[in-house]
Amino acid sequence: MPWLGDLVGVAASCYILAEASRLGVGRSVLVRMALNVAIEGLLGAIPLLGDVFDAAWKANQRNVRLLAAWLERPAHAERTSLIFVMGLLGLLLAAAMLPIVLLLLVLRWLGA
Repeated sequence: MPWLGDLVGVAASCYILAEASRLGVGRSVLVRMALNVAIEGLLGAIPLLGDVFDAAWKANQRNVRLLAAWLERPAHAERTSLIFVMGLLGLLLAAAMLPIVLLLLVLRWLGA
């Protein structure tokens, strides 16, 4: 099972999330950390390409840096993580809207 190793890696990455939560890290930082793990888990499951992505993305290192930044300056880490999460949600919304806009443009073109 090619994705089994990725699943185990994601489960192990959740330990860092649990420790961050135990330390009282804010929601926006926890969401950002969870997104790092989710991105690595989803894209890492792609055969061959996923291995290259895993080597470059390194969600655990990113999450440890986020945790260290929060420990040093909690308010700043919260603010930058909130901006990141909002930007990511905006991109996801735009990506979800793109097929609808394209469909409407094609229907308009066919009807003209």
